[in-house]
Amino acid sequence: MPVLPKPFPDEVVGSILVRASRHTGLPWKRLLRTIYESQRSTASFLLGENLGPLTYRAGLEPRALLFEHTMFPYAIAFMAPATQSQLTAKALATRRGEDSLASLTKNISHSVPFRRVCKECIQDDLTLYGESYWHRQHMLPGVTVCLSHSRPLFETGIELRGRAHTSVALMPHEVGDLQATVPLLSDLAPAVAAVSVAALQGQLPRVEDRLQQYRAKAAALGYRLPSGDIASGVVARMLRNNFGQEYLEWVGCPIVDGPKNNWPALMVRPGGVSNFAAVKHVLMQTFLDMGSGPTDHISSSYRAPGKKPRDYSRMDTLTLAQLQSRVRLAAASGERITMQALLVEVGAWSAFKHHRSLFPKTGAFLQDFKQSDQSERQLGGRPYWRKRLPSRYGSGNDSA
Repeated sequence: MPVLPKPFPDEVVGSILVRASRHTGLPWKRLLRTIYESQRSTASFLLGENLGPLTYRAGLEPRALLFEHTMFPYAIAFMAPATQSQLTAKALATRRGEDSLASLTKNISHSVPFRRVCKECIQDDLTLYGESYWHRQHMLPGVTVCLSHSRPLFETGIELRGRAHTSVALMPHEVGDLQATVPLLSDLAPAVAAVSVAALQGQLPRVEDRLQQYRAKAAALGYRLPSGDIASGVVARMLRNNFGQEYLEWVGCPIVDGPKNNWPALMVRPGGVSNFAAVKHVLMQTFLDMGSGPTDHISSSYRAPGKKPRDYSRMDTLTLAQLQSRVRLAAASGERITMQALLVEVGAWSAFKHHRSLFPKTGAFLQDFKQSDQSERQLGGRPYWRKRLPSRYGSGNDSA
C-alpha cells in the first residue's frame, strides 16, 4: 500500500499525487487504483475528490488537506457563511465513489487553461527540498504575479482544466517552454494576487450578503445616481477602464459595450443573482478597495429591476393621435366602425378597457366619436343616419 509523500507548503493535491507516482515508481493509473481501491484512473488536480483515502495515506487530518492543499477554500470564499459550512461538511463527509467537489472545479479553473509557475519558487524549492512542486497560489484565476517574490508568473503548456493524467505527470522544473501571462498594471497585479491569496487561505471575513457590501462601497465612492440608486453602468465602465479589456478577456470576464447587464453592473444592482465566479468577486473587491470614484458627473436615471411601469399619460396622448388619424380616414371613405374595433386597430383596446380613468383624452374623444357618422353603434343626439331600405320600409319617402 503506497504512502503519499509529506505535502510541501501550499502544494496542490495533484502535485502530491504526481510526486507519489515518481517516488514509488508506480504508473499513474495503478497508483490511483491502489490508493482508492477501485478502478479509478483519474483524479482532480485541484480538488482531489474523495479525500478519505488521500488524508489517510498522507498522514493529515481531512480538514488540513482540504483547506491547505486544495483550491476548495478559494472556491467558497465569497459564498454566504451557511453555504460555506454546508459545502465543507459535504466535502469532509465524502464516501468511496462520491465526488462531491466536482461541481466546484469550473469555478476555480474558470480562466486558468494552463498550469503556472514562478521561476524563483522553482529555484527555492529545489534548494530547500531537492525537487520542485506545483503551488496552489500560482493556479489562481486572474493572478499574474507571485506574491512571495513579486515576480511575474509564467504559463506552461500543461492544461489545468480537466483531470491529471500520466501524460502531464511533470514537475515545474521539468517544463521547458514557458510563456508570459497577460501583463497587468504594476499596482493592480499585486492587489489582485493579495485578494486571491487571502481567499485561498481563508483570511477573508465571512459576509452574509457580499453584493450588498459592494453596493455600500460603491455608494461611498460616489457611484450614486440622483435617485439614490447605484450607477451600475458607470461601475462596469470604470472597472473595465482600470483593468483593461485585454486582461478581462484573458481572465474570462470581458465587459462589452452597450448591454446594461454586464457582470459588474449585476453585482451592484439590487435584486441581482449571487452565483458569480470567484474571480469576478476578486476583481470587484480589488476595484472597490482601490478607492477610485467616478470620473464624470452622474446624471442618468436608474430603474429598479422588475417589470417596466407603463407611462399612461404618454399612452393616452399617443392613442388619441392614432385614433384621430384613423377616424379621418374613415370619414373620407364613408366607413363606419365600432369603438372597440377602432381601439383594437391602434393596439390600445386592452389598456383602455382595464384603465379607462388613465385615458382621459382618449375617453373624451371616443365619447364624441360615438355620436358621429363614423360610429357603427351611434348614440342619440343627432338625426338618424341609416337610410330605410325600400324592401322593408317601402319607397323610403318619409312624406308618404
